[in-house]
Amino acid sequence: MEQPAKTVLIVDDELEIREFLRFIFEREGYAVLEAADGCQGLEQCRNSGVDVLVTDLVMPEKEGIETIIGALELNPKLKVIAMSGVINGDTYLEIAVSLGAHATLRKPSSRAQVLAALSRVTAAAPRGAGN
Repeated sequence: MEQPAKTVLIVDDELEIREFLRFIFEREGYAVLEAADGCQGLEQCRNSGVDVLVTDLVMPEKEGIETIIGALELNPKLKVIAMSGVINGDTYLEIAVSLGAHATLRKPSSRAQVLAALSRVTAAAPRGAGN
């Protein structure tokens, strides 16, 4: 059985979302890295041992779809959770799943929803096992 992930990278342009997710993941024993956009996120993926990527899909600089594609090119074994809070965000989430996201979250999400998504991806769920 696959070992649980150790490091989670949160990529979101909203500081409040990053802080909320950091609190949840750290309470579960994960090391947490943060990035405010996809460019910073890919740099973190390149330079750090990231096990799980949690990324917003609509951000300045580099959007989440581009971030997912780039991160999976760097590490095909990376587990990905895609998030969206925009109106009609389901389309973005479906695209993210088709590109390799393992789980999805609608923003805002509860602690329980975040932990359920994390559990799915760290249990080596097949690609596309989203909400």
